[in-house]
Amino acid sequence: MNLSTRQLRVFLNIVNQQSFTRAAELSHITQAGISIMVREFERQVGARLFDRTSRAVALTEAGRKLVPVAVRVLRELDAVTAEIGQAGLKARGVLRVAATPLISSCYLPQALAAFCKANPGVDVRILDAPLDGVENLILQEDADVGLGVFFKSAPGLKKLPLGNFPLLKVSQGLAFPDTVGRVRWSALKDEKLVGLVPRNPIQKVIDAELRKVGASVDHVHSVNLFSTVIALVEAGFGSAVVPAFAIDACRRSHVRLDRLLNPTVTVPFSAVTKMGGGVHEFMPQFNAAVIQHMPSVA
Repeated sequence: MNLSTRQLRVFLNIVNQQSFTRAAELSHITQAGISIMVREFERQVGARLFDRTSRAVALTEAGRKLVPVAVRVLRELDAVTAEIGQAGLKARGVLRVAATPLISSCYLPQALAAFCKANPGVDVRILDAPLDGVENLILQEDADVGLGVFFKSAPGLKKLPLGNFPLLKVSQGLAFPDTVGRVRWSALKDEKLVGLVPRNPIQKVIDAELRKVGASVDHVHSVNLFSTVIALVEAGFGSAVVPAFAIDACRRSHVRLDRLLNPTVTVPFSAVTKMGGGVHEFMPQFNAAVIQHMPSVA
């Protein structure tokens, strides 16, 4: 008997989909191809695995006995190949960093440049994704570390605080800002504001402070990315509140920057890794470079 993992995967796809047609689509082969593969599979095991009618596909007794074996074999094979792949990446000195778009584009490059200069043997790869995408990349072991503002890390992740970013007011300006002023939250009371969508966790912190000073949280624009927020401010649609990790993006736009005071509000910046997973050997040096190059609002 010479069963292949492809045959086992196709077999389980048929079991889960209860349809040769849907299983063929999921397996990226033709319906005729899947029928040929199943006939060959049944010839090799010496028993019919499915009872087919015009309306349904049902497992035979032999098929039902094969299901747990196929699941176990593929699960163990996937686990060991993933482990081997992770070991290979580490052996080659590969560090995969997942981060949200603005951090990836405006903050992380300088920190990575310093890290790579000090550790020339490490190949760093950036994966930019939304916050939940960063968490998924870590959980699926497609990234070694994730960076972002994680108020609540997902189950299965451990969080390492790296610092805190104060909140800044961004308003339309005539030139690229080279200084940061100061302003009270109460100054936002009568202004039109641009912000992120209300469900965004950082926006929830901002909106809570706006409500305290009687400012409107019914923003003239609610978008998904801070880069869009900054562009809308530059175009004159209103002012906005952003965390200081956006400061380099602001300095590329014609805006004014002011640190918000009374009270001083910050958002936590953290690295997340998979709980129970091994720590990459270069993680301490990487975290140190990220902390050292945190944008300054001085």
